[in-house]
Amino acid sequence: MEEPRVLGNNILWLYYEDMSKDCLKEIAKIVEFLNLGDLIDSQDLENIAKNSSFETMKTMAKEGKETFPVEFFRKGVCDDWKNCFNEEYAGLFDTITNTKFAGINIPYCTKVQGGNSSFTKQ
Repeated sequence: MEEPRVLGNNILWLYYEDMSKDCLKEIAKIVEFLNLGDLIDSQDLENIAKNSSFETMKTMAKEGKETFPVEFFRKGVCDDWKNCFNEEYAGLFDTITNTKFAGINIPYCTKVQGGNSSFTKQ
């Protein structure tokens, strides 16, 4: 497997926590990053946000309109990983992540409370 390359400013970091708080704002960031502002208006943004919502995609999968299996969609809530990972697995995941991304300084969400996310760089 080829080592991943760091592309500097050619990467837009998005976070599920932010998408769940304000999907429209995050989609607008994508449009701006891709320099598509002249092609996509506010109505397009609203349609994209609506059709990108967790609930809409899950419904589409149930109705056979989406290629993902229904089981792909779980709860669609932030921090639910804590219900799946015990302390040992969470520590192992952190170790692997910190090893693989050492020196890249990717900010990632460490805490979500009442709609407020805390980010740290590792």
